[in-house]
Amino acid sequence: MVQFGPSSPIAQPTPRRQSAIPHPRRHALRSSLAVLVIAVVVAILVAEFSGYSIHPTSKVPSSGGPAVALGEVGFVVGNATVDVRSVSPMTPINRFKVNLRVGSVLGVAEPVEPDPGYALVRVSDKRYQVYIVDLGNYSALNAGDRFIVAGDGAPLPQATPFTFYLLWLIDGTIVASSNWTTPTLTKPLVTFFHVDLATSPGNASIPIESVSQLVGPTNFEVNLQVGVNTGTAVPMPTTGNTYVTVVVGAMRYRLYWTSRDQYVGAGDGFLVAGNNSALPSETSFTFYFLWSDASLIQSAAWTTP
Repeated sequence: MVQFGPSSPIAQPTPRRQSAIPHPRRHALRSSLAVLVIAVVVAILVAEFSGYSIHPTSKVPSSGGPAVALGEVGFVVGNATVDVRSVSPMTPINRFKVNLRVGSVLGVAEPVEPDPGYALVRVSDKRYQVYIVDLGNYSALNAGDRFIVAGDGAPLPQATPFTFYLLWLIDGTIVASSNWTTPTLTKPLVTFFHVDLATSPGNASIPIESVSQLVGPTNFEVNLQVGVNTGTAVPMPTTGNTYVTVVVGAMRYRLYWTSRDQYVGAGDGFLVAGNNSALPSETSFTFYFLWSDASLIQSAAWTTP
């Protein structure tokens, strides 16, 4: 018998291996793992950098606070200033609290408020404003910054011991402190311009030309002489554009203080008016500006037309 075809078996081609098709569930799992890894990395970075200031050099400690040194205390128009000499490392302002001791009474600590806000610290029945002047506007405490301690709408009380405390917000640790005693005010030198009878007809305006030092209104008294009669001195108004009443003889007069701030200074003035009426005509007047001990600082005289 004749056989056709090859004498040896024909080699069969190797079957083509098909590429694996990813399983949908495995693909989703890998995507979830990738997202999770990215989230963990971001969380670690945030945790690391949250311990730094705007320009970090080292991590801020979680307790105890940074090392802070305060400079000398100064006094400006009835307020106390406390300069920041150094901070290591520079730390966000919102990581701190401030407190005051006035005399022997300790106040209630309050968080530092960013410039231009202020912390309102209550000490017994008094309130004090504590500002921070952020020199570099970094929202972080840094060398060159300054704290200002002020009364709540008034100068600090005279001859009174104060202690300023800078506290770490997290655990209340005292990071730095500074103490001072407010000075006793001396009677300032004050000059008036000429009495103005034209600007406000029926009244007398007395503009202040100069004041040797800015002092709060609680340190002054005012009085008025009409003809030969003199009234009784009263404390001057404590708020600008308000008045006090002085009785001279049988007549009542209003003495206004015109001011743009809470201190008596150049550019302020006094206005003498009748009690809902014009000043009497052809009458001599003398306005007395007095210190709190009733001693004379300055006076102004005029005669109405």
